[in-house]
Amino acid sequence: MIDQPFRGRTALVTGAATGLGWEVSRQLLEAGASVGMSYRPDGHSDGVAQLVDKFGNRAHGYACDLADVASTERLFQDAAYDMGGIDHLVNNAGTWLSGQFEDIPVNDWDLTFAINVRAPFILCQKMVSQEPANITRKIVNVTSQAAFQGSTTGHAHYAASKAAIVTMTMSLAREVAQRGINANCIALGMMESNMVRDSITARPDYYRNRIPIGRIAQPNDIAPVILFLLSPESDYITGATVNATGGMLMR
Repeated sequence: MIDQPFRGRTALVTGAATGLGWEVSRQLLEAGASVGMSYRPDGHSDGVAQLVDKFGNRAHGYACDLADVASTERLFQDAAYDMGGIDHLVNNAGTWLSGQFEDIPVNDWDLTFAINVRAPFILCQKMVSQEPANITRKIVNVTSQAAFQGSTTGHAHYAASKAAIVTMTMSLAREVAQRGINANCIALGMMESNMVRDSITARPDYYRNRIPIGRIAQPNDIAPVILFLLSPESDYITGATVNATGGMLMR
């Protein structure tokens, strides 16, 4: 029998149609979990549909506009209802708008924080408010090396939002540690994804030269680290940010 360490557990993963969210969802499903997967209502849902077809009633897809409060709240409510509660939450979805600092429209700033900070806040809040309160639960929030080093390519709003996620997660972890809930971040560098593919394609050497390991990450480089942070092996880790940047961020 194939080892399934997450058998009987449930997870909610945002931004699951492609890239890291898809890979984390796939690996959790392979490991026996039931997984709720969000995707943008105006985006491609083929990746989610593929996992639903393969894993049947353990895989659940939800169209969600994370910039909308009601849609975000409904995502958690529907996933928790369908799976009987949420044991693991991975706030992976994000937006990476571009603009030099003096040119960033206020609407872009607000949209970035709505998707990258407010939506994870809402989902974390609902996660820790579940009953019963004595079930071990794990939260992983995806941040960026830019949270610690700032942006050098015209993404100050993105960097600021990712810094907010780090301090939010630390505060949350302090409050819920004695309730059996662990909350951690994983900081990414440059990883192949729809969000940054055009930028990497336009300047591959620029991004590659910033990475001591010398290559752009693939989702399957990062997903196992997230699964570790969701596993019992990480029970003594909370409030931490794990760097998975190929050396772009060293602390």
